[in-house]
Amino acid sequence: MNKLNLRMKLALGFGGPLLALLVVGIFSYLSLQRLGELSADTGEKGVSTAIMRNIESRINDQKAEVRGFLVDRSRTEELDRYAQNTSVVADGFAKIEPMIRTEKGKKILADLRANADGYHQKMDRIIDLQREGKTK
Repeated sequence: MNKLNLRMKLALGFGGPLLALLVVGIFSYLSLQRLGELSADTGEKGVSTAIMRNIESRINDQKAEVRGFLVDRSRTEELDRYAQNTSVVADGFAKIEPMIRTEKGKKILADLRANADGYHQKMDRIIDLQREGKTK
């Protein structure tokens, strides 16, 4: 170290910390980029969770609406709400479909959609039978 001239000693003295600062800065920049991606991913998961909870809520509302109609056939406003909720459920499935990226998630969504469609077909059949007066 004694054989280095002053210029080299200063270059090493200031260059070492400068290099360390540069490495830390690059690492921080890349970490912040990744954090932004993770934040966007988390936001999307929150939206998809809200949509799924809305679908679940609407299907539960539909159960009550069909029961209300079956108890009192004159309550046709229950059927109007049932039809509105059916379209909301279909819209919910359409909104959430592009958010699902994994094959497992797509399969689960397809199963949920098939179950919901089967449920709606059965409920529509029950409603038609109730209108026809076939209660047994």
